[in-house]
Amino acid sequence: MNWLKVYQNHEMRLAGDDELTIGRSWHIQMLYEFNIMSTSLPDIKEDSNMTPKYISKSSSLLFDVPRCPKNKRLKGINVTFKYARSGEDCVWFCKINTGKGVDVIYNPRVFGKPEFGKECIWLSYWPIGNKLNVGDTVHVSIVVFNGLEVHECGVSMVYSDVETAEDNMGWEEIIGGDLSGFQLSTGLYYLCRHDFYSLMEVGRLTPDWFRILVGDTIDYTEIRGWRKTGRPKQVNPSFTELRTIRCIIHGPQLKQTERSLRVSKAFDSDEINESDSPPHREWLRSVAENEASGGQELKDSRSLIHAIGRDNSISCLLKCSRFDYGSIALLNREFRYLIRSGELYRLRRENGVIEHWVYFSCNLVQWEAFDPFKQRWMNLPTMSSNPSFQFSDKESLAVGTELLVLGKEVVDYVIYKYSLLTNSWSFGQLMNKPRCLFGSASLGEIAIVAGGIDPNGNTLASAELYNSELGVWETLPNMLKPRKMCSGVFMDNKFYVIGGIGGAEMKPLTCGEEYDLGTRVWREILNMSPVRACGATSATMAPPLVAVVDNELYATDYGDMEVRKYDKVRKEWERVGSLPERADSTNGWGVAFRGCGDRIIVLGGPRTSGAGFIEVNSWVPRDGPPQWTMLGRKQSSNFVYNCAVMGC
Repeated sequence: MNWLKVYQNHEMRLAGDDELTIGRSWHIQMLYEFNIMSTSLPDIKEDSNMTPKYISKSSSLLFDVPRCPKNKRLKGINVTFKYARSGEDCVWFCKINTGKGVDVIYNPRVFGKPEFGKECIWLSYWPIGNKLNVGDTVHVSIVVFNGLEVHECGVSMVYSDVETAEDNMGWEEIIGGDLSGFQLSTGLYYLCRHDFYSLMEVGRLTPDWFRILVGDTIDYTEIRGWRKTGRPKQVNPSFTELRTIRCIIHGPQLKQTERSLRVSKAFDSDEINESDSPPHREWLRSVAENEASGGQELKDSRSLIHAIGRDNSISCLLKCSRFDYGSIALLNREFRYLIRSGELYRLRRENGVIEHWVYFSCNLVQWEAFDPFKQRWMNLPTMSSNPSFQFSDKESLAVGTELLVLGKEVVDYVIYKYSLLTNSWSFGQLMNKPRCLFGSASLGEIAIVAGGIDPNGNTLASAELYNSELGVWETLPNMLKPRKMCSGVFMDNKFYVIGGIGGAEMKPLTCGEEYDLGTRVWREILNMSPVRACGATSATMAPPLVAVVDNELYATDYGDMEVRKYDKVRKEWERVGSLPERADSTNGWGVAFRGCGDRIIVLGGPRTSGAGFIEVNSWVPRDGPPQWTMLGRKQSSNFVYNCAVMGC
């Protein structure tokens, strides 16, 4: 790779292990680990060295090992791939398999992180020539789970005819070194220094990622507690070095051990907030001290924190962010049971402890979550659904600890259910009268859906109540008018369905209906639907964009970008301010307007052809007229398809 010295002054931001990347020069770096050399470069199209012999426009390719040129020997192969960023959390692997002695999966400790919209090239040299024979079929693939888009991958053969400077450095063949600590039960080498199992536990990686990577022959528990040195108690970790092409900067040596138990930074005794209650503060210190001592006290799976007792332990758990529950569940079986059984969320609800997260989809099969308080983005597992469902009109609602996504597969409606407790998707219980294009809202562990259309296209007046703890639908009395394309909210412990298209003439409705859960009676309310955008027709309008905060009803007019508040006494709408300037929509489609605890969230953003951003803007109504605060922003080429807020 001597030709790389031409690019020694180019710059590339690195991602991966902070130990190696923070404070390091942006000049091109060379990583050497597991006897593999790799680097990342900007996309340089004029250099013939960047053009592999075998090229695929997908993320994988097959080739047969050719005969060596005369007086040459095969040293290894160069593997390259071009990629662009599609998110923040980047999880990917390079796989090489021959079926005849080479079965390797590699995740580099660091790699190049290009700017959004820019391409990057990852180049690597694998000294496996002594394991390849003429005619062997080699399968090379780049497996991406999060954060990257693969545009091309390629392979070139590397030959030599004399001893080179590299040969004299004592670098061993990749399989010839002592990598037993990185070998799984089937013989596959899992060359990775990241604990991706812990990411799966906290919902930042789809649960089936390991099966996708290695197939069904290996149980994912084999990599539980994976360390930078491979399996726990690995004695001789493989050497790692990161240096610039100039060979000036050298990376630090690997630490001999690293804890496999990952506990959130909230448990770091240096970050304990003195404003926390004394039991909570003491509990955090106890966990931090216990982690520092190796977790001996937590080995008793029947207990929580001995020092403060079970009740105080639970009280402290209630005050922790649910973002940290995945890590806390790793402490022992009792912690895991409290969280995975739903008991802890039930206790939170009984004690009035609620965190509201925004769940949204800008992709046909991918959902994300955003924590507006910690301002963190999270990826949900990919939804494995029928293609016809992916392209159908879908509705979504969050209730209890579940996210329900409702749509159509061919001719029948189905419900996909995401469980916060298991971080997985499954089929949900169907309604008594399946439907779509309905109005809905949730209150704690219950939700109500009203109106919509059935599989035959008939507009419905029926309504149903869903209990997430029982997993059952209950038929409610019919509304006064059939309606579709409507919206729903809970306010003052009553359910309201607003606007839509319906009535005897199937025209836009300006009225709303109120359902009293106690009396089980519907009542019509005139002029409850907000005024719609000028120029939009009923066929193109989105359902009313409404939200409830502190039992007050708000709506947005996407035509003139206004925010309005409903006067419950006068039964009139009044203007209170404007939407964020960059909340683009098409007749209300592509933007979400939701109540989220004590604030209103607007999810959307500016976009041009093939590019754009998703922004999360927040306003707390009790603080006065709309003053929008941007909580988060990320690149997205699509608008918001669906959005729901889960409070638990």
